[in-house]
Amino acid sequence: MRFSRRTPRGRQSMRRPGGDATLRGPARTWMGWARAGCAVLAAGAVFAACMVSTVPIPRQLASAKPKTLVALGDSIPFGWQLPDASSGHPSPDAFPYMVGRRLGYRVQDLAVPGATSQDLLRQLNSAKLKAALRQANVVLIDVGSNDLLHAANDVLTNALSGRRLPGRSDAALFSAALAAYARTLPQVVARVQAQTDAPIVLIDLYNPFPDGTILHDIAEPLLAAGNQTVLNTAAQTHCLVASAYEQFNHRQAEYVRLQEDDMHPNARGQKALADAVLTTLDSPLWHQPMYYALAPKGAIVRSQSVIGSNGISWLHGDQADVVIGKSGSWLEVVTPEGKTGFVEQKSVRLLLRPWNNDSFATFRTPVTPVRLQIEHGRGGISEVSGFAWSGWIYAPVADLARAAGETMTWDETNREADVTTPEVAAWDLSQDPAKAQAAAEDAIAAGIPGAAGSKPAAARPRLILPSVHAYTAKQRTVTVRTRGILVKIDGEDTNLRAQPLVIGGRIYVPAPAFWQALGLPLRGATTPPAEPAVVPSYIRPFPG
Repeated sequence: MRFSRRTPRGRQSMRRPGGDATLRGPARTWMGWARAGCAVLAAGAVFAACMVSTVPIPRQLASAKPKTLVALGDSIPFGWQLPDASSGHPSPDAFPYMVGRRLGYRVQDLAVPGATSQDLLRQLNSAKLKAALRQANVVLIDVGSNDLLHAANDVLTNALSGRRLPGRSDAALFSAALAAYARTLPQVVARVQAQTDAPIVLIDLYNPFPDGTILHDIAEPLLAAGNQTVLNTAAQTHCLVASAYEQFNHRQAEYVRLQEDDMHPNARGQKALADAVLTTLDSPLWHQPMYYALAPKGAIVRSQSVIGSNGISWLHGDQADVVIGKSGSWLEVVTPEGKTGFVEQKSVRLLLRPWNNDSFATFRTPVTPVRLQIEHGRGGISEVSGFAWSGWIYAPVADLARAAGETMTWDETNREADVTTPEVAAWDLSQDPAKAQAAAEDAIAAGIPGAAGSKPAAARPRLILPSVHAYTAKQRTVTVRTRGILVKIDGEDTNLRAQPLVIGGRIYVPAPAFWQALGLPLRGATTPPAEPAVVPSYIRPFPG
């Protein structure tokens, strides 16, 4: 692991200043999406030599020395297929321009359709890009989709046509593409940072395919691995991350050009990307991935990166310190008291967290017991016990996952609750290739929804939230631990808007947010009517 020695950014707001296989459902050939991807890659050869001109912001927003936003990447920030996009000229409706108009910034959109991260790395050698970056006040980087698309085209074509299921050679191909992306993205950021001190926002990768389709299920674990590279790169180089994945998840029909067999964002999708960037710039502290140092057996935090220097803190148990840098074999950390010190890397393990707001604490608090109901698609109702606390409705993540037909496993080393849908697991090419192929064959043979078509809407379980009159039970006082727990769904870090809690050895999560993150329907008020309990000051809120 390498850390940039640059100072972490953004503690204040930066804004203001053989036949196509057709899946069940609409009469659309999903193969068109793969072909659309090929067309973009081919178009890259036409655009590669272009240096994109800027589109001026409205006159009323101009100033004597306007601030500048520079956008780098591929066809997504370019605004492919949007109005007024042409050879060498991005669309003024692309999300970098939306951000620029909101901030009053001049925009230089230097994105190139079809570009991979390696293409962008080469482009950063050009004098024109270097000059643009030296004038930048904010830099947006959105690249990586084509890195996976290069590897995916043949796999998707073969899977959808029924000619061949994904297997060992395909897994190796994706593994190589992901490894190359993991090597290249940090180099891209390093070259950008060599030219500018401006804040850098990395945009992660979204899944363009709708829930319950083969394409969606194949893409999920691959995108999760790619987005882990985005988070690692951001944590090591002190960049911010705007999540396109979170914006588009379960909303592909609204935000993607599916009706045109195209994987690119439509106008609403571009606005969603702009909103994600603006939210990130508004609250940068919550959108800067961080490493935390954890030492269950204990480690001394010293005043200097030298054995024998004064100890200033004792790192142990559930406590974790934010890592802000690296000096040789020592990590520079910030203690809960706000002191800066050093701990030997060999004596700790690291947790990567996408939001710089994790809490590590133990406290006692009153909660109000409630019961939640799950209405199953094939009939019948089951119940899950939970509680209301601090304006949230909590329930055990394992019980919710089971009720939704998912599986949950606990990773103590990384303090992660990993929730997996059977359909995605069946096509997971990141697991052992032989097991992946066998799982895919079993999925088709068993008729698992999503392996060969779309999941019927009627089969989706619905979460029924408590009524207003259900919050009358006598409160009980419980011991709560916050251990910096991260919930992952199909490999993707999931922002549940509030801290997961540990009570009596069980992990509780905000039930409505978790259910919606699964893309499942719910009914009822998502917040309890009672006044929220007083939350300890060291429990930080999640980004909204």
